[in-house]
Amino acid sequence: MAMQIRSLCTAVAVLAMFCLTSTASAELVSSWDFNEGSGTTTAANETGIDDATLAAFGTSGTVPTWVAGQSGTSGDHALDFVGIRAYGGYASSPTIGLYDFAVDGGFSVATWLKMPKPTDTAGIVNTFAPGGLYGWGLVAYGSGQIKLELNLPSSGVTYPGITYNATSLMDDIDWFHVAVTYEGLGLDGDNTTTAALKFYINGDPTPVASTTVDFEADLSGQSFPDNALYLGVYGDKQRGLTGSMDSVRIFDHTLTGDEVASLVPEPSTYVLLAIALLGLPLLRRRRSS
Repeated sequence: MAMQIRSLCTAVAVLAMFCLTSTASAELVSSWDFNEGSGTTTAANETGIDDATLAAFGTSGTVPTWVAGQSGTSGDHALDFVGIRAYGGYASSPTIGLYDFAVDGGFSVATWLKMPKPTDTAGIVNTFAPGGLYGWGLVAYGSGQIKLELNLPSSGVTYPGITYNATSLMDDIDWFHVAVTYEGLGLDGDNTTTAALKFYINGDPTPVASTTVDFEADLSGQSFPDNALYLGVYGDKQRGLTGSMDSVRIFDHTLTGDEVASLVPEPSTYVLLAIALLGLPLLRRRRSS
């Protein structure tokens, strides 16, 4: 009987872990789960990417701290940031050559957040270059909006990209999942480059917002700048995030709604994992008594 229970717990654990890892990954550029739980660096899940260093900026800034992760399961951790415009904490990976996506191509950014409504602009996930803000970035605003901003040196203009008002989600209690997709559409009738962007919340395959951006110039063959990755702050190390972040995912293609949905496990998956994790220790105690 004990052997049957053990086999069942193992099978349940394997099934739960399969559900947790069965996500869109064919063109995953980098992913960060923050499961170290301690220390001043965090590693990407992919090989060949420099660890992200946890640091502080400004005279009153503090290094991000480790907190319980979004799933609530044992061993799952997240990073908690405390920042404003003048000071805060952040994580950055200096590896370049990963995030210079073609303007005519596609990319997607996704992460879990738990945060209050910000009092000012705050960087979430971005590649904005220090001193120039050229790149792309997922940014929160004091209005409660979250935006994917786009900035190219050739245009010198920061395009709002796409915006969603997430005020109702910013209670600093519950986690929520954000995913934004970018798809280059090439030239329109005016010979200017355009792109389609979509915003998804909590794994719903139907976007909560969608828009088309006109770059007002022919940007054929151009790419976003080849910069490092910054988490919890702008690349100029100002405008820090206050809140927690978990499971960052960056793809070099435009996710479909179904692929976005696969990034958010069903609650039953965590229940299965919890049952397995609780069942095995109970079985061991029973056998030793």
